[in-house]
Amino acid sequence: MKSVEILSLLRKNHSMKKKFFRIILVLLFACLLFSCAKEYDEHFYGQRNIEGQENVGSGDFASAGEIISFPRKWGDDFLISAIESAKNRIWIEIYTFTKNEKIFQALLDAKNRGVDVQVLLEWNVYGTPAINNQARKFFRENHISVKYTDNNRYVFTHAKFWLIDEDYYISTGNWTRSFFTKNREYIYRGSDESTRTFLEKIFQVDFAHKWFSQLSEIPPQIVMSPINSRYQIEKFINETNDEILIYVQTVTDPNIINLLQKLDNNGKKVIVCTADNEGNRAVFETSGLDWILATEPYLHAKIMLRDDGKIFLWSENFTTNSLDNNREMGILLENRLDIFQKIREDFRKHCGS
Repeated sequence: MKSVEILSLLRKNHSMKKKFFRIILVLLFACLLFSCAKEYDEHFYGQRNIEGQENVGSGDFASAGEIISFPRKWGDDFLISAIESAKNRIWIEIYTFTKNEKIFQALLDAKNRGVDVQVLLEWNVYGTPAINNQARKFFRENHISVKYTDNNRYVFTHAKFWLIDEDYYISTGNWTRSFFTKNREYIYRGSDESTRTFLEKIFQVDFAHKWFSQLSEIPPQIVMSPINSRYQIEKFINETNDEILIYVQTVTDPNIINLLQKLDNNGKKVIVCTADNEGNRAVFETSGLDWILATEPYLHAKIMLRDDGKIFLWSENFTTNSLDNNREMGILLENRLDIFQKIREDFRKHCGS
């Protein structure tokens, strides 16, 4: 065979191989796209169809556990004591975790005595990825399991919860100096199996960078963005008998404000107390509501109190992004007059009402 013919055959063969590999790549990409689209659709299907779900917000509330309020002088001592008592596991899902040598060391000591320590951090806090870098660097250097969140799933992982052995903690604040010593914050500590088991599942799902969209698996006392929080919060507001107190850092979502205005127009007592920030100042003067801009301590809490004694504690603000796009976590409480009165008194002192 002539050399020219051989070269021609080789070129044709090479060309066919290139076409074959292109086809394979296209098929693989199509499969991946279909899989991601299906997963995405399954995730958001629950949000699109949340209204009318009988099993969501059925009226069951947590009734055991305790509340811890902040600020306090040695605020991190409470957390360090809980870490030092851990025997089996410490799982943390938190938006912001700034440098704290005592907490770092307590977690390292726990890991060294055989406790399963895992930490999930938001990678883009306030649009600034460096904020959690020191914590992440410490954990990686000391072989503690740590991950950044996957922001292809949520705008922010703004949840603040952790599990220590059989106890769970749902918090309004982050693990920062401001949280412990400067801000108005609350932590709810409980141990009921329903809530604990669910939080275990969510932590594992989020740590693995997967979706969760099974509405039927959410306990009725749990409030979680982006799946059921808007429904739960609007339901809580709408079921007000005579009075509702909103004790939340930021309130700007138009639907929530509209619901509060309707209550107010119907003769219900609605008192809104928020942090004195730009977002709140832009809406409070035109809302027509009894709205207080709190000063010291800085109001970072996210709480609602209803006149029937029910309490709402969670990580999210009343913003559209928090309700619809973030990972957030909260809990509904009832039959806890001690907790209700404590927060009501904080509200009175802080907001003058």
